[in-house]
Amino acid sequence: MTVISFILASAVFGLQEDVEDARLGALDPLRSPGAETFVHGSPDSRRAISSYFNEGRESFRLENGGIEKDVVKWVGWKMPEAKSIILAKSPGGLERVRMLIGGIEDKEHKDVRDAALLDEGQHLAVVTNTPSGMMLVAGDLKVGPCESIQGLGLLAGKLRYVTVEGGRRKLHCLEKDYDLEGTPFLFATAGSPLRVAWVERRADGKQRGVLEGAPGPWCDGIGGIYFSPQGKHVAWVTREERKYRAWIDGTELARPHSVVAARVRDDGSVIHAELVKEHEPRVASTPTAPVLGKAPTPAPSRSPEETEVQLVIGGKVQDRVFKYPVADFEFVGADLFGTGRSKEQSLLVRISASGEVSYEEVEGRVGRVFRTPDGRRRAFTVTTDEGQFVQIDGKRSGPFTKIELFYLDFTKKIGFVAVKDAKVQVVVEGKAIPVALSDFFPPLRITKSQLTLALVGLQPVRSTTEIWVRAVPLE
Repeated sequence: MTVISFILASAVFGLQEDVEDARLGALDPLRSPGAETFVHGSPDSRRAISSYFNEGRESFRLENGGIEKDVVKWVGWKMPEAKSIILAKSPGGLERVRMLIGGIEDKEHKDVRDAALLDEGQHLAVVTNTPSGMMLVAGDLKVGPCESIQGLGLLAGKLRYVTVEGGRRKLHCLEKDYDLEGTPFLFATAGSPLRVAWVERRADGKQRGVLEGAPGPWCDGIGGIYFSPQGKHVAWVTREERKYRAWIDGTELARPHSVVAARVRDDGSVIHAELVKEHEPRVASTPTAPVLGKAPTPAPSRSPEETEVQLVIGGKVQDRVFKYPVADFEFVGADLFGTGRSKEQSLLVRISASGEVSYEEVEGRVGRVFRTPDGRRRAFTVTTDEGQFVQIDGKRSGPFTKIELFYLDFTKKIGFVAVKDAKVQVVVEGKAIPVALSDFFPPLRITKSQLTLALVGLQPVRSTTEIWVRAVPLE
């Protein structure tokens, strides 16, 4: 498995400087053979619990040694106590859901339906079922009783949730209320004051884009919703069987061909990719939602022989024709970067604010591309028949079996953590540091001074596999 997320050091939970090597526990020796293992480290890297995914079900071994096999939700770590919080079904087939904090059932909240952590784990929001209806309590905020309270989560650091009352559904987020017909997901925010957009899905599977409560048409699927850098405009692409259409601020972008990807600048100019020729394409599907520790399954991509694609910039069709869509667009400053992929080859595209385009072919399938804030440096993972590699500023390293990149914004250095032959190493600007682990688990946590990386992972010791945190010097 390649981890293609990129950790920006300043965005990591504020880890203190006194990180030391420490044993945090051990894996359950009775876990099912072949079960996929996950380790969940606390934000202060002083505790960890493990979970095991097997046959579509994830079991947790908690810090008090207890095993929970019917887990509904991994909530996270309550801080500063560093106690794990999970929701699990009651034993004996009962409908009631329990909340366990540090492995012990919380007696204060009965029949918990949902929970979320706020303010970097400092506060807890809980939805409970009561005789008069569902109640949400989050500090001074009290909502209900309602027929139902769903979709508890965070948006731009603030609580969001959906209430259902008398069949009427409402989304509550960013101190505003919006009417719903379905379930909102794939949220996006931008601008000042913040604007919000989301994709909504109803019970029959149909989806639509919604901009601050103003809905677009229902369709078969939407892959994402994207604001311009300052939030002045928003774009999304709908799929209806084999037809793809782009929508800018809720209005269709009229084009003679299917539009498979679109972004819009703050001045309203549109950059999009359209299919100029199709060869019996497979019908793409929306990515599946993540299941606890499992990553979401991406929608199937088109193979090179199925499509011919061209970029259109501000209404001007570009000459170059691709065999696969350039769809993964990202703004970095005034420039827009895109990535197109097949199994054997990837294409990196840079579109300047003036509309100038540059292209670069890369052997292999490129993962998410990270560019430094000034746009001058980049790093990405790439998969070839030989294995998985890291490519930083044109230099390729590997192959590895697991990779995660990071960026130190104080020193402007790019690094990565990788596994090869059951050995972990940290590499910063070409300097490799071996780490006494056989595997590691994100997220990476870096001290406030950015001098030390706290890495939680596994180390075989005689007949057991232990969980350790290792303090890795970055300078």
